Amino acid sequence: MSRFADISIYNASFDADVYKDAGHELIVIKATEGATYTNERWEGWVKDARHTGLRVGHYHFATTWDAADQAAHFLNVVNRNYHPDDILILDLEQAAIPARRRGDLARDFLGKIDHMPGEKWLYSGKFFLQEGRVSYFGVPLWLPSYTNTWRDSMLPHGWDKETLVAWQFTATATVPGVGKAAGGVDYSEWYPTTPQPGNRFAGYPTLHRGDQDSHRTGTFPDRGAPVQTLQNALNIVLGWEGGHPSRLAPDGDFGPATHEGVVHYQGQRGLTADGVVGTRTWSRLDSDLDTIGR
Repeated sequence: MSRFADISIYNASFDADVYKDAGHELIVIKATEGATYTNERWEGWVKDARHTGLRVGHYHFATTWDAADQAAHFLNVVNRNYHPDDILILDLEQAAIPARRRGDLARDFLGKIDHMPGEKWLYSGKFFLQEGRVSYFGVPLWLPSYTNTWRDSMLPHGWDKETLVAWQFTATATVPGVGKAAGGVDYSEWYPTTPQPGNRFAGYPTLHRGDQDSHRTGTFPDRGAPVQTLQNALNIVLGWEGGHPSRLAPDGDFGPATHEGVVHYQGQRGLTADGVVGTRTWSRLDSDLDTIGR
């Protein structure tokens, strides 16, 4: 299980070398807030992180400002030092944001930055999302919930483990290389099955029974035909190619046969066998394809 810290102006210091030597691969740094604030330490900390080979996540703390103005400010800052494998994160937790605005703000902001390469995450809490009736909309969740033991009941309504990319389990950690804020350091588990740079399926949508592609091609993989891509991938990794009786027709229709194939595959690989193809299932498919040289 990989872990990472997230830091802001409230952290007294950041020593990227010490942090990296302690076994970390990712550091998340606050870049902006609202439509005007920029973390004065962001640029220096990003340079230090890159120098040591750390992957960088940049987060924006959302306020009641217009989503477009906030996104423009965030991109204006982040584009000063942005790499294609960076992670862009919206921190949605300010109590002043009315419940009725939370979903639209999140979707509008993340939509404005969607053209940027790399992963996009949403950071927000269970009750904050539930009050706003915000369910999964294609962007994985980084969930704060301070406890030592994971429970599925910590997930907000409309989200499941397949849509979870990280779990912030404490704000009082001691982390090598990171100066403490009040009480300690924010520390999270980052799941190794989350799509990483080089994963051919990074950014593919979560698929459910009943989904259909708008078109079909002979290309594999094809981001524009994710169901067909899934069917081809399952046939390859399960040995169902050619005339195998269980072969899935790559027709772009997530019907009963494809659902059964997904459940079968998930059960074999120790994944949650629910027939939902999210980040963990996509990542395991990618790993299996690499293993067999496909």
